[in-house]
Amino acid sequence: MKNNNENQANGGEAKAKPEMIKLGLDLHARQVTECRQLDGSTPKPAQQWDPWKLLGQIESWVQAGIRVYSCYEAGACGYWYHRELTRVGAVNFVVVARPLEDQRTRHQKTDRLDARALLNRLEKYLGGNGHAMSLVAVPSVQEEQKRSLVRYREQLLRDRRRAEARGRAIALCQGIEVPVGWWRGARWQEFSQQLPEWMSSQVRHWKEQAAALDCQERKIRHELQKSLEIVLPIGVGRLSWVILERELRGWDRSHNRRQIASYTGLCPGIHHSNGRGRGRQHQSVRQFGSALYTHRDGLAHVALAA
Repeated sequence: MKNNNENQANGGEAKAKPEMIKLGLDLHARQVTECRQLDGSTPKPAQQWDPWKLLGQIESWVQAGIRVYSCYEAGACGYWYHRELTRVGAVNFVVVARPLEDQRTRHQKTDRLDARALLNRLEKYLGGNGHAMSLVAVPSVQEEQKRSLVRYREQLLRDRRRAEARGRAIALCQGIEVPVGWWRGARWQEFSQQLPEWMSSQVRHWKEQAAALDCQERKIRHELQKSLEIVLPIGVGRLSWVILERELRGWDRSHNRRQIASYTGLCPGIHHSNGRGRGRQHQSVRQFGSALYTHRDGLAHVALAA
């Protein structure tokens, strides 16, 4: 009798606690759009949250004994939200970004549609369809910090080349031939004598930026090379080895040469239809993958597999 009175007080509806909540998340810096499905029911309309408030809500669900699964696309926001979701007890997946269903068929893109499409993919994946989502292997905090130094050096290189190109463009527009490495030491002394007074200050600005960026890049490069303490395989330099190791997040993740070659993009794709096809892995690619796999533990000798 008491339960019936409670149901009538709630408008005649008994609200049962769900066993599982699935969330499709479209993550941005200041907000996250969430589309929710309770057990196997129809998904709820998507709504926007402050990222930290949503974390608090998810934590309360987990503490109430509800299993929470979520996913969001890898992007500029990185992995910090994945770590926070895991901390509060949710099972989260970071997935490879790709055009979602509504973008391809309806030519529409909104945060709400993206969150709903991600929820659909998550539901299929949890239902046993392993091809519904391509998962991203989330690096640890230490691995991400090491990889960040490699990418910082690459950004310095790109910025230096950009400064070099801008200084070159100013001179080329006036028909002045620009030597290779015009901003370096002795070449700058010679090249600057050819510049008109009005142009000299502009080109000098880009020269100073290129020199400063080059100095910083050399410092980072030396730091990366110094961190290596193993005998290298033939054909791989110290800097290349460190970059590969940090981008791959260690060699222990790979179990054979094909996985290394595939991760580094050295395996070509396959196009095969109507009994005809093209795209075959070159022998040198297989050998390179074999060399890296053989030396993943820092072995002193090279054994290239055919």
